[in-house]
Amino acid sequence: MNAEKLKDIRFIVLFLVIIVIAFAYLTQASLAKYRKHTEGNVEGTIAHWNIKLNGENIHRTMTNTITPTLVNNQYTKDGVIAPGTQGYFDLEIDATDVDVDFTYTILFESLDNLEDIRVTSYQVGGNTYTVDGELTGTITHNTGPTTIRFNMEWYDGDDNTMDNSMDTETAKNYSAADVKVTINFVQVT
Repeated sequence: MNAEKLKDIRFIVLFLVIIVIAFAYLTQASLAKYRKHTEGNVEGTIAHWNIKLNGENIHRTMTNTITPTLVNNQYTKDGVIAPGTQGYFDLEIDATDVDVDFTYTILFESLDNLEDIRVTSYQVGGNTYTVDGELTGTITHNTGPTTIRFNMEWYDGDDNTMDNSMDTETAKNYSAADVKVTINFVQVT
């Protein structure tokens, strides 16, 4: 082979090697883009669920006792409950710092010592309703306090559960009349 052809073949081989190296580099760089690893965070604000009941956060056991206002008559000392006495107490549900709508369910249970103390009706939003079992309602998120007033009485009609002797025994053996109030809150979904 002559020197001229050998020189041309070397040039072609060198050119092809350069092309292959350039092609390999470009292919590797191109594939590397698809293999890149990246990370990121998706952040969303968690809704507040900070319901307050009579000023206390519901995430803790209530420490304040709800004391009713007793509407006494001429035969009963102020501030005490007796057969025939009526009164009321308020529950204030504050949804100011609550970012979701929720329902509430309220259930009253007379305790063994005073079965005739009853919650008879309630007022909310200017309307009066009769209590018949559990009470339910819905509160919209980020609304201020909702006050529910409950009317109660020591029922002393002919069809009451406790007779006069049981009333007397209760007065002798107990210094307080308790009604258990259970309140459940559930997010509306």
